Order: sequence, then C-alpha cells, then structure tokens
Amino acid sequence: MSASLNPAVIRRGVGETLPFADGHFDIVYSSNVLEHVGDPARVVAEIVRVLKPGGVLALVDNVVPPDRQIAGYIKAFEKLRDPSPHWCYPTARLEAYLTDAGLRVTRVE
Repeated sequence: MSASLNPAVIRRGVGETLPFADGHFDIVYSSNVLEHVGDPARVVAEIVRVLKPGGVLALVDNVVPPDRQIAGYIKAFEKLRDPSPHWCYPTARLEAYLTDAGLRVTRVE
C-alpha cells in the first residue's frame, strides 16, 4: 500500500488545539512550528495528546545558542528574512518542552 494524502481528509487547525482524537497518530511530524507559536509547551502537549502510546514525534525547528543576547541578534536578523517567527529556542529549551510533556528524546542533530 502506498502512502498518500487524501485531500478529503486534510484538516486545518492550530497547534494549541489539534482537531484530532486522543491517540490518533503513530507519528507526528512538526517542521518549523514551535518558533511561530506563543506557547510551545501547549503545542507539544497537544502533540502528545494526539500521539498513540509509544508514538513518535519527528521535530524539526530552528535553534539558537543558549546566550539570550546572541539569540536576540539572530532573531533580529531572521525577522529581516521572515517576520513571522515568535522566537527560536536553544536546543536545551526545546528538549525541556518535550521531556516536560512526557516524551523521551532519542536523537538530536
């Protein structure tokens, strides 16, 4: 069976209130989302809610160094390219959002 997207079942929603039942997905793929939301912890909690027990989250996002001043410079530069990001986080902060929500981080690149 080949995987494909059926436009009849694509749903629009926001990360803070995903329009899916608890435990609906085996895998959730999130690409460059957390930098665009005001409450990333809530978005991660929603992802955990819609994942089946033992499910996998594949998260791709921009990261910044832990130094807040340097991160601010990077944010200012990024806003010249794309004004939509709320904030880019250091890897440790993203990992904390995941582990605080009950996920186990197995790989970071």
